[in-house]
Amino acid sequence: TPGYNNLKAEIANQRTTLEALVKRQSETSSSAGLNDLVASNVRIVDVAEVPNRPSSPKVALNILLSLVTGLGLGVGLAFFFEYLDKSIKTPEEILQIGGIPAIGVVPAMRPDGAGLRVIRTDGGEAARGPLVELISHEDPKSKISEAFREVRTALLVSQAGGPPKTILITSACPGEGKTAIAINLAITLAQIGRRVLLVDADLRRPRIHRIFQVGNGHGLSTCLSASDLLWPEPLKSPIQRLDLIPSGPMPPNPADLLDSDRFARVQTEFLEQGYDHIIYDSPPVLPVADPVIMAARVDAVALVVLAGVTSRDALAHVVRRLQQVKARAVGAILNRADLSSQSYYYGYSYKRYYGDDDKPEAPPAASPEPRRDRTVRA
Repeated sequence: TPGYNNLKAEIANQRTTLEALVKRQSETSSSAGLNDLVASNVRIVDVAEVPNRPSSPKVALNILLSLVTGLGLGVGLAFFFEYLDKSIKTPEEILQIGGIPAIGVVPAMRPDGAGLRVIRTDGGEAARGPLVELISHEDPKSKISEAFREVRTALLVSQAGGPPKTILITSACPGEGKTAIAINLAITLAQIGRRVLLVDADLRRPRIHRIFQVGNGHGLSTCLSASDLLWPEPLKSPIQRLDLIPSGPMPPNPADLLDSDRFARVQTEFLEQGYDHIIYDSPPVLPVADPVIMAARVDAVALVVLAGVTSRDALAHVVRRLQQVKARAVGAILNRADLSSQSYYYGYSYKRYYGDDDKPEAPPAASPEPRRDRTVRA
């Protein structure tokens, strides 16, 4: 009957529930007995103590490791960047890489000193102060002027049998100071009584006519390209015993003009006019062939090396090109050298010798020296 079936199903459900409760009671009893057994085996060995310092981090050890790691990385990076830097910084590197001696070191003007003006190829000026190309005339007692006098002395004794008469000033790349070196060398030679002719042989980017503010309509290029025997007329400079020959208009074929027999005849004409020294300001060696052509026809070649810029490979390549034409490279001039970091080159300070202001004491009023013309402007 339906009532009987309902009661039978209810009894089955209650039996299932009872079995589940009995099973749960049995598991609970077993767990309680096990916990009592474990708890009975636990005992206190030592009483816990409160620490007086943290176990981590170890500050002293971390600081020591940081110092050692930072110092090691710094030294490693310094050696790595020094390895990557291929520029020439010292006279010893010039001799080691190029095989030619350094005949002079021209210091760089420090930021705390007076600025130097530079006349660019386009006629513009950079910085203020004395003109760097005329520093030996405008400020003869400066450190840079003294360095140029040392270059002059080294150059005069660079060859056996007498000082060179025709001197070529060149470098590896543009912007390394060839024109400034050539002009100041000419000025220092004129200051000791030599008759000097300064020739602007840079027929591509001339600058000497801008520095001395003379015309450039007639010069070396017009003489070399003329069909008649027209010799260039030297121009008088504001500096006594120093004459100039500008480059003239830029020709389409500078290398061909300098490689002609007429250049040799022009150079002979210069010597016959009684000049003791002829200084040529030429283009850089690597971009063009003009200086290599001229190098084979002069008595001495002086290379200008810009400290911290001219690469070792460039210097070695320039020396090889000069050796191929059997040019007489008497040495190199390290320009804009940082003497503050390389003070071992000089045993005595120039500033200590001349005083705090790098100027000598004024002459006595009773016997004043003749005043020099210092109105040169650029």
